[in-house]
This record gives sequence, structure tokens and C-alpha cells, in this order.
Amino acid sequence: MKSMKIPYYLKFVLTYYVTGITWFSIFRIILLCIHLYGINVNEEERSLVITAMLKGVQFDSVVMGYILCIPALLLIGFSFIPSKEKIYKYMSVYIVTLMLVAFFICAVDIPYFNYNASRLTAVIFNWTPNIKMIISMIAEEKSYWVFAVLFIFLYLTYFIIVKKIIRTQRKEIPASLSVSTRILFSMISLLLVFFSLRGRIDSPIKISHSFFCDHPFYNQLGLNPVFTLVKSFTESRKLNLIDDDIALRNVKKYLNIHNNETYHSPIARQSLSEAASLNLNIVLVIMESMSAERMGHFGNQARLTPFLDSLANESYCFENIYSAGKHTYNGIFSTLYSYPAILAEHPMSAIDIKQYSGFPVTLQAEGYTTMFFTTHSEIFDNLGMFLTANHIEQVISQNYYDKNKIQSAFGVPDHVMFQYAVDTLDKLSQKQKPFFASLMTVSNHAPYIIPEGIPFTPRNKNLSDQIVEYSDWALKDFFERCTHKDWFKKTLFIFVADHGAVVGDSKYEIPLSYHHIPLLMYTSDSSILKPLSVNAFGGQIDIFPTVMDLLHIRFVNNTLGINLLKEKRDYAFFSSDDKIGCIDENYFYIYNTNGSEYLHKYKFGDLKNYMQEEKERANNMKTYSFSMIKTAKYLMNHNETGVETIQQKN
Repeated sequence: MKSMKIPYYLKFVLTYYVTGITWFSIFRIILLCIHLYGINVNEEERSLVITAMLKGVQFDSVVMGYILCIPALLLIGFSFIPSKEKIYKYMSVYIVTLMLVAFFICAVDIPYFNYNASRLTAVIFNWTPNIKMIISMIAEEKSYWVFAVLFIFLYLTYFIIVKKIIRTQRKEIPASLSVSTRILFSMISLLLVFFSLRGRIDSPIKISHSFFCDHPFYNQLGLNPVFTLVKSFTESRKLNLIDDDIALRNVKKYLNIHNNETYHSPIARQSLSEAASLNLNIVLVIMESMSAERMGHFGNQARLTPFLDSLANESYCFENIYSAGKHTYNGIFSTLYSYPAILAEHPMSAIDIKQYSGFPVTLQAEGYTTMFFTTHSEIFDNLGMFLTANHIEQVISQNYYDKNKIQSAFGVPDHVMFQYAVDTLDKLSQKQKPFFASLMTVSNHAPYIIPEGIPFTPRNKNLSDQIVEYSDWALKDFFERCTHKDWFKKTLFIFVADHGAVVGDSKYEIPLSYHHIPLLMYTSDSSILKPLSVNAFGGQIDIFPTVMDLLHIRFVNNTLGINLLKEKRDYAFFSSDDKIGCIDENYFYIYNTNGSEYLHKYKFGDLKNYMQEEKERANNMKTYSFSMIKTAKYLMNHNETGVETIQQKN
């Protein structure tokens, strides 16, 4: 029986299609194995794995469809031309080049997912201006080398195997086909390309089609990172679910704001303390990746943070504080200027730098000296330019430290920055002016390097735990150095994280441990502050108005923040790149820009989605979070984030 004479071009395209999907599946299996390492998979989870892998073929098919559509269309056309040998060589070069890029994205996606609990998106390009520093950081983190080797190995094996198959097929080129047969195969080929690009028969595939269960990992396992990366460029990041006017009206209601005729901003309101200002120095420490779930105070049993745990018992300890976003630039921006994160936007990278109210401008007007300390270059995240344009008088960065103490792309370790800061603040205090100093740590970020030559010995064996222990030790060393200074008793210390980290198994589409962060406020003067556990829900944006009231400083609040000691939020809300979260005592609402929504009873670790049973509750949480974020975006777009009066504006 004669075999069907399939045109060579169809075999050529199908070879690349099948091998491409096979290799994409290998990357997916590797991610699966890393996630399931040491976990006993039950029957139900095996079913979820199979479903996710099958969905993965659909997403992989779309990626391969876009890679192969141009070669397929050209080869269909050239199939009617007698001489066409070179076109296959050109198409092979074109395809393997695109596959090189695609496999690189897949390799990068694995450690990215392990760190962020989400697939790769366009947010990675927020760090394009700092590409040299990012490359150095990756090169210094040895755990990433495994994925570099993985990428090289898988691509080379792919290249060798597909090249061998193509060569074998070239030796078996069938005889010329009739025109009618060519037309038939052309139609079949076009249909295959069409359905490959759609990923599904009934409708084009969307990211939301990957979400089929209540487990976030398996919902994302089927996604192809090339698909999510490209899709994140094309999807609109505008929050169109609520109108600007409605959002503003809601926010005024939430924050109890009445119309004023003094300030241009619709949310600006005065806070007039009856008592005299305390004029305390303010030292604000923003801790890298210090999730509340890392602390013993919040239930961690590994004793990673003995200093922070002890300080929590002597401070205003805020139990339910959530970071505005999931990146350091979110933490710095929202903590200093009390504006929320807006999805994946980088607020400090804009060429047109806007003026914001918040700590620096308010305290500068009160006669404070304002400073910011970082361990690395001030160029990173555009820190130097943005902060100095927004009333930070001096940014102390890598160039200020001993070059011999620089250990990585992120500059010096935390304790070196802290020691330099203590000496600097000691000199500053002699000028008889209060100071506001913000210090951003970094050691608790890959590459993890435990400094040598210091009196620190970790208790845990895992490096990721050891670096948390070191971070806590450096904080203790800093605090103890401060206690010996004359200005210590006249200083309010604030400890907060820029964001958290993925701790343990993430139950939901947004890992709560990535946003639940500690907030401690301490001063040795018990007449100002006595130990207190504050259960109010809030965020980094609430630190500024809370501190201003605590120190009896009169100010204009043109932010979305509130005084957590006297006011109450209905919910805490935050952005997580392409998702928005909103949380209260019992429920956790998640909105994904792909259109999916979830409502979980997080207190019980419940994976069930209660959107149908609790529609009104979910709608209230969505309206609250969208109104807050949309209002912030409106004020930014209309240059109303400063403290400008109507008279000044006119």
C-alpha cells in the first residue's frame, strides 16, 4: 500500500511544530518538578497536572503558530515554484533563531516564577535602564547558573535533533504533486496554521483559559511564558472598570473628604494638630523582602528574626499591613509619598517627574534635613533623580562607601550602610536640626552573600534563611549603635518592608506572604509611644499620615493614606503587577487583568472561590480597590499629586 505523498514543506513545518511543543513541554515539566520536589502528589493533584499539561499544549501551539506562520505561508506559495531549495535554509535559520529566543524566555521564566509565583510579563522591562546591574546580579547568583546551563543544553539538543530530522526528510522528498493536490494541501496547511494561532477551535485562547481549578500553581502551569510576555504588551493596563468621577466620589466618601476651596487636588485636606510639634528625628528603615511570615511574632518557628521579634514587643506593632506592590520601587515610592502602586507601572522611572506630597516635602517645610541611604548605585530604579526632585536633599549611595567593602551588584552589605549612616546622622545631629533619614536595605535579595569578618553566626543551614538572620543581625547592630548616640532619645524609628516574599506554598493567585509585611514604630520616650498592638488594616501609604499625627505635625494630606491610629480602612488593597488584591479580616479578593476574579476565605486557607456566593461583598471590595487606584492614577495624570493651592495653580 502506497503511503500518502505529503508535500515536503508540510513535513518541514510539522517537524518544527511538534519538536517545539515537545521542548516547551520539557520546560513545563522542569518547573513542575521543582515545585513538587519533596511533596507527595495525591490522585487529585495528578489529575490537575494532566489537565494543566494538556492546556499547556494549547498555549504552546499558539506560540509555535506565530513562529511558523510566516515560514508556512511562504513555503505554501513557493510550493508552486519549481526551484525553491534555498528558501528552506532561510526558513530554518529564521525558525531556530526565534526558538532560541523562545527557549531563553522559558529558561528565565522558571527562576522568575520561583521568586514571584507568576509567569513572565512585560514588567521585567521596568529594569531595562539598569540592565548592566541586573546582568551582574544574575551572574553573581549561582543558583541562576543552573538555568543558564539548562537553556544551553536544551537548545543544543533541540537544534541537533531537529536538524537531523530535516536532513532525513530531505532524502525522502516525494515526486511532484499535481496542481489540484497542491491546492488541497495548501488549504489543509492554512487551516492548521489558523487553528494553531487560535489555540482553540471555538474561540481564540486567552490567559483566563488556563484557569481551571482553585489551585494557583496548576492554573499557571499550562501557560507559556512567551505567550504571557507578549500578551502583557498588548493587553491594556487601563482600569476601565470604573469611571474617574465615580472613583473620586467613592474615595472622598471612604476618606471622609469634603470639598475644599483651597487646594487644587480634590482629595487634599488639612490635618491640624492642637499640640505642639515634637520635632523628633525620624529614621525610616525599609527592609528588603522582609515578609511578616519570616518573623516569629507572626508565627514563624525558625527563629530568623530575634531582634525584630523583641522590638515588636516594645513598639507600636501593626499586625495587618500590606505592601503597595511587589517590587522595591513600589515600597520606596509608596512609603515615602503615600501613593499606591498602579499595577505594573514604575512610578519613579517616568521622564516627566511629578511632584508628590508625603514625608520629604512636609518635613522639609518643618525644618528637617532629608536624606536617603542605599547600598548600591543611585542610578538603579532612577532613585537619585526621582528622590532629589522630590525633596530628598541627599542620596547616599555606593560611591560613598569603602570600595573594598562592595560585595555584589547591589553594593555593600546592610551593616556597612548602617554603620556609615550612624556616623553621618551623628554629625548631622550637631547642626541642631531634626533629620529625616530613610535607609533601604538589600542583603535579603539575591545574590545572597553572608559577609565575613563580622560577629554573626547563622543558626539555619538554608542560605535563604541565613540571609534573613543576617538582615536581622544587621538591624540589631544598627539599633544598638544608635542607642549610644545623644540623638537616640529624640528619634522615632520606623521599620517596614518594601514588600514580602513567597514563604511556603502559595495558596492563592497572589501570595499573601508577598504583601503582608511588618510595620514597627519605636521611640524610647514612653510618654510619646507605649507598646501597642494595632490590628487595623492598612498599607505603606498610611505610614506618613500616621506618623505626622503621632508627632503632632500640622500638614496637608494630599495622599490616599489615613491615620491608622484614629481612622479606619474598610480594606487593605495592593497591586501585584497584573493583579489587584483587596483584603479584610476574613476575605481576600483578587482581580486579574485577564478578567478572572476570586474571593477566598484566606483565614482558613480555603481554596474555594466564593464569587458567586458573596457577590455583593466581592463587588464592594472591587469597587474600593479600583476607586483608590483609579483616583491615584487620575491625580498623577492631572499633576495634582503635590500640595498646590488653587491660588498657586492659577
